[in-house]
Amino acid sequence: MPTNDVIEKNTGGARMIRPRYSIRVDEGLVRAVIEMPGVPKDGVSMTIENNELRLMGTRANVNTTGTYLLRERNQGDYYQTFTLD
Repeated sequence: MPTNDVIEKNTGGARMIRPRYSIRVDEGLVRAVIEMPGVPKDGVSMTIENNELRLMGTRANVNTTGTYLLRERNQGDYYQTFTLD
């Protein structure tokens, strides 16, 4: 399984997170499970262009006060591409 890496995408320097995922074949269908914590259903977009499936997930802005002592989740939206055969 890939790591949940922070990547820099050509989006004006915005931080993008590569989500964790699983892909399997089930009864002749390819099924993908993508983990994007904090992203509502209407915050997910999928496009197919030039044999690439592009997934983006936008999290709602969360206003927090105080200073984090420990943070296990990275800030940013999700982005992942898959090459289609």
